[in-house]
Amino acid sequence: MSWLLKLVGKSQGLQKDPEYSESDTGSECLAEGDLDRTEGSPDVDSIEEPMPPEDVLRLLKAGNDRFVRGASLAVRRNDVVRRERSDLDQPPHAAIVGCSDCQCALETIFDSLPGDIFAFKNVGNTCIHANDSMAASLEFCTDWGCRLILVLGHMPCVALQDATKAFFEKTPNHADRALKSLLHDLRGVVEEAAAELGSTKVEEVTRQAVRVNVFHTVEMLLRMSPGIRQSVRNGQLELQAAVYDAQTRQVEFLGRSKKQEELLLEELSDWEPDLSPSTASPGPCCGSHHHGEPTVGLACAAEISLAKLKEGNRRFIGGAIWNKAMERCTTPHSAVLACGDVQAPMDVIFDAMPGEMFVMRNAGNTCTHSAGSIMSSFEFCVEKFNIPLILILGHTPCAAMAGAVRAHLTESEQPGLLESLAAAAAQAEQQLEEGVCTSDLCAHAVRLNVFHTMEMVLAQSQLLQLLAREGRLDVQGGIYHKDTGVVEFLGRLPHQDQVLAD
Repeated sequence: MSWLLKLVGKSQGLQKDPEYSESDTGSECLAEGDLDRTEGSPDVDSIEEPMPPEDVLRLLKAGNDRFVRGASLAVRRNDVVRRERSDLDQPPHAAIVGCSDCQCALETIFDSLPGDIFAFKNVGNTCIHANDSMAASLEFCTDWGCRLILVLGHMPCVALQDATKAFFEKTPNHADRALKSLLHDLRGVVEEAAAELGSTKVEEVTRQAVRVNVFHTVEMLLRMSPGIRQSVRNGQLELQAAVYDAQTRQVEFLGRSKKQEELLLEELSDWEPDLSPSTASPGPCCGSHHHGEPTVGLACAAEISLAKLKEGNRRFIGGAIWNKAMERCTTPHSAVLACGDVQAPMDVIFDAMPGEMFVMRNAGNTCTHSAGSIMSSFEFCVEKFNIPLILILGHTPCAAMAGAVRAHLTESEQPGLLESLAAAAAQAEQQLEEGVCTSDLCAHAVRLNVFHTMEMVLAQSQLLQLLAREGRLDVQGGIYHKDTGVVEFLGRLPHQDQVLAD
């Protein structure tokens, strides 16, 4: 049984009772010495076996069919998310990698209830390199027992449409590191699609590029992730591709990569993007940012966006759902990075209409690499849509952080994803009193991890740092508390001025 499944299983047994409140005494808490066995903690050997991939596919297809027909079984989604707790002993059935500019939540597309799927999102539903947070997130899922990874492209895809236009117009790559890596990845996809079709029509090539790209991501995972490769070889994991059509709402399931057997025989790749400074001019921005003195309109835009998120969460908590069935936002006002195991769509938590938020999700709401897919997604959305607000959203309880804390306390190996969360776990232990209960330790680590990610965003991206200095971009933090539905807004990074000055 996976070491991570054991860690998370034990950690889940250490969570407070749902009825626990902040006013309760410390008698409900567990000291570090009580980690090995607690009354009521789940027996990891009794956890239900993960669902076979073929059964998971049938569930996803049936869910999408209900969504297309308008016969959803998850019509009570808001009530379920708000009032009911998912069975955390059962791992989600599938991990789905979608695109951030798809305006429909992955949970909605497949008519799934909270806890059914790990929902991950970045620009272009891609995996840029071996150390990318998306690869680490998917490894986390498979270690937890997930048996199916589905890479889901969508039509129309703004990211691939822009990449196709840039390819035919021969626009130079951006000099900035993260966005350059994304454009490098998507440019190869567009080139392959154009060659297959023998066409120079942007719309035709873009549609083909969406199909090429999902297999490109599947193949990147097979080339780069030792854990995923081994699980596929052993028959414990399926990697499949699919495309969602926003007009028909239908998901076309494309199956495995035809290159799978060949790729499994190749040596593991540790490809990293070329991060050397570009000698070409950056070229025009995707959007319409004009650098210089900040304007009052842009300075106020972040405050307006934050107010919309707060008001939406208040509606969600109060149960007064905004009737927005016929509405659609054409331009997002906020970018949100959330965790893949939060078990609730962001548009539900913030009672938002489709298109209001540009959502990214990975395990641990972290940014592990300055040239990774999350950083490039942030850069893409602020340039393309002039988004004035980035919200880093942690959540409690968080299975990824629980695993990181448990690994830290037991001095266990922390590969991949948990290694990126280890700093928050270690800092949380240093800041809290000795003997603090593990659930409090995990909750504090979640909070610290939000600030760590905020600092990474501001310190590692030249573009985002410049916009923040000019007052054109605000980076804020928050924590979603699943037991109450409340989003606790944490504000800016306490030492933001220092980070921006470095």
